Amino acid sequence: MAHLATERATIIMWKMLIIICAVGGQCLPFHETTNVTYDDKEECMAFAQDKAEIMMSEAMQMRIPLSSIEGTCIQDPTSKPI
Repeated sequence: MAHLATERATIIMWKMLIIICAVGGQCLPFHETTNVTYDDKEECMAFAQDKAEIMMSEAMQMRIPLSSIEGTCIQDPTSKPI
């Protein structure tokens, strides 16, 4: 009897990740506390880059010595197969 292999599709969701680097080189990743996920990586990246720019501006206003803030997105590890 022929055995049919089936692939399970997975809905990939994206989470924002902000990487903050202090002067001196130590970098720390931060996730949004709201656990917002995005259907589309491009949409997530746009929000992440905007968030990073806002955070850098606020750090500069508060005179917090940061070397960089980067906004990026990662696949949500809780994405479920459909």
